[in-house]
Amino acid sequence: MPLPERGNGSLLASLEPSYMLRALGVEEDMAHTSIRYGIGRDYKILPQSHIQRLVGSTVRGTDFGLGFDSKKNDYKVIQILFCVSIDRVVVYQVEIYSLSTNSWRKYNGIVPAKIKYGNTSWSMVYKNENFCWLAQDGENHEVILSFNMSEGIFRNTKLPLNIGTFGEREIRSVWVIVPFDESISLIVYCLKELEKYFDIWVISELGTKSFWTKSQRIGPLSRVERPLGFWKNGEFILENNSGQLVIYDLSNQEVKTLEFYGKRGRLEIVVYKESLISVN
Repeated sequence: MPLPERGNGSLLASLEPSYMLRALGVEEDMAHTSIRYGIGRDYKILPQSHIQRLVGSTVRGTDFGLGFDSKKNDYKVIQILFCVSIDRVVVYQVEIYSLSTNSWRKYNGIVPAKIKYGNTSWSMVYKNENFCWLAQDGENHEVILSFNMSEGIFRNTKLPLNIGTFGEREIRSVWVIVPFDESISLIVYCLKELEKYFDIWVISELGTKSFWTKSQRIGPLSRVERPLGFWKNGEFILENNSGQLVIYDLSNQEVKTLEFYGKRGRLEIVVYKESLISVN
């Protein structure tokens, strides 16, 4: 997400096998952080983190990930603080909240990539105990940065080669990551084209030895702005150029416009599943 302004705010998250987080502006002391379970039935306000911040730095933004640790049967929240030093160097400080202990601890490992931000570049997804962000590594290569909730470590996954090639043309492409069946998919498209094609790449496992498969190409589709994800029967969900939610049925190649509106470029979809574990 774009770096939030400092001020009162809250973090609101659904606590199910599939997650999305909502950060509406966050104080440095995390005074207003909560996890919500289900739809309005159960929620928990997280305690403040009293971990010392980096000396001489200022927290200018925060990102979050929520997931399940199957080894310890525990839900966790990962908080990434963007700390800016006096000489304007950005350093990450990572803190992890455990629901079972109701406490925060500092992560002392390495974060091997920088999360990308911007209306077209910020993208995150949770799948199979891995919370993932689109990022850039130290050599400015595009990667998926993931944090495994059970292993407690970050890792990078390289993106497939030549993902910006459409036909014989090299064009400026945009990519997002979304859940796809039991895998994670990478959707590649050209933002400025009036009629858009969407290349769908699928990966079964994250890591340095991961193998990407190009699943399909969808399109051309007109009057659509950007992809949001896939529905349970394989329907392709997008935002059109009027800020409406639309569904593209791959079986009959029809586009259905839904009566959902949002701020242009800000629509998101969330996969919701029930959980038997209460946050309290």
